[in-house]
Amino acid sequence: MSIERRIISSLQSALRAGPLLPGEELDTPYVISSLDGRLMDCNSMFYDLVARDDLKGTHYRERCPTDEIEEYNNQIFESIEVLGFSKSRRPLLAYDGKVHDVSHDIQLIGIAGRAFVLSSVTVERFDIGKVSRRSNAKIVFLKEKFSVEH
Repeated sequence: MSIERRIISSLQSALRAGPLLPGEELDTPYVISSLDGRLMDCNSMFYDLVARDDLKGTHYRERCPTDEIEEYNNQIFESIEVLGFSKSRRPLLAYDGKVHDVSHDIQLIGIAGRAFVLSSVTVERFDIGKVSRRSNAKIVFLKEKFSVEH
């Protein structure tokens, strides 16, 4: 079994092992990425949130195709490299054009000399805005005033 499969298996087990009782399920989307931003694994709740189920292997730039959201992601990955963790609140763009307000708890995990990023997502508000088709998918128009916490 490759180191990637072992880390994914270990993290999935750890996520499911916490305070869950038999028959309970995780109630939050999670994402496991390489340190360079490539998606290695996520659960079905994340697939539902971004409205696409063929995400494995994609880079976060492909999954967050607006300049604004990409810039938030760049800042967060820089913070992870320096501090080893990050807590953030930022918009998440779904493939159906909807934008959701989400909080992330992100942690850098190292095993056998390789780094992985585990992100647990809490959806604060669904469908807060959309991507403008006129702008070539570069600007997010929000339904109401929205600020991102860093």
